[in-house]
Amino acid sequence: MTLFKTQDELTEVLPNTKMLMLEKLEPYFEEVADSVLAVHIGQTLYDRIQKKYTDDGEFSDPEKALLRRLRMITAKLALAAYLPIGEVHIGDDGITTVGKGEQRTAAYDQQITRLTESLTAQAYDSLERLLTWLQSPANLVEFPEYASSEAYIRQQRGLIRRAIDFSDIYPIAGSRLTFQAIHPELLNVEEDKLLPLIGSAQYNIIKGTGTLSDEYASLKRAAQKAVVFQAVANVIQLQQNIQLDAGGLRVYQTSQNGSQNVKYYRAPTEAERKSAAGAAQARADFFWDSVGTTSAEINNPGAGDYIREFLSNGKMAMF
Repeated sequence: MTLFKTQDELTEVLPNTKMLMLEKLEPYFEEVADSVLAVHIGQTLYDRIQKKYTDDGEFSDPEKALLRRLRMITAKLALAAYLPIGEVHIGDDGITTVGKGEQRTAAYDQQITRLTESLTAQAYDSLERLLTWLQSPANLVEFPEYASSEAYIRQQRGLIRRAIDFSDIYPIAGSRLTFQAIHPELLNVEEDKLLPLIGSAQYNIIKGTGTLSDEYASLKRAAQKAVVFQAVANVIQLQQNIQLDAGGLRVYQTSQNGSQNVKYYRAPTEAERKSAAGAAQARADFFWDSVGTTSAEINNPGAGDYIREFLSNGKMAMF
């Protein structure tokens, strides 16, 4: 079952696809629902919207807004999955390209790849905005299925929970795809480095949603910066598929719906990797010092500065 019944509904969220018939994308809608939407908003909430739509139920205004956001993501990811195979026919006579009219020519492979990458990135950026919208206090009440879902609980792990929060410290252009790729390393750094440094009591306080005192607010901000820069240094050293340029860091991977965004990009040289990792590690060390000092001051006011124990001192060490 899908979130589209008519061609007009598809055209509303993909205005430039009037000649693309709905049935060509239908096989991909369920795949997107299972591998992306249910994973991020919870199966129960997705089922609520999908069932009401199928049954022609009456939607509240928030439900209408959610349906439109889900359609936007579904259509773009489905089209991204369709494009590579949609350009060819596979039969007993082998693989042939789709014929074009007199006024039309076949797209080049790179054009198809760029369009696929763009649609995937747009869809995940829409997903980022959807999650931010769902996590507003009003919508957590409106959609209790989401508030109690494993998806929401998982998204609340760690100090950095959104791509925009990460971009506020280190530039990734607000990319949900890059944030999704680097998020496991953020959690690793918190578990392996931050938690032993400040202890579970302080860690749980700065992870909470309540109003923080000035010293705990300072501790949280320093910890966020330390975790981000340490994770960046680690990712660069781990030789992941990355791009480093004026646009910041992008981490390339296969997205959850199977679309790849790894084919066309310029990988950094080894010298660029070492330089970027060293710079990130130096920033991480600075903020780890700040975290340690602030934590020690909270535990024992007036005791003096924190003394380094297991920081890297600018060396290429991972935590």
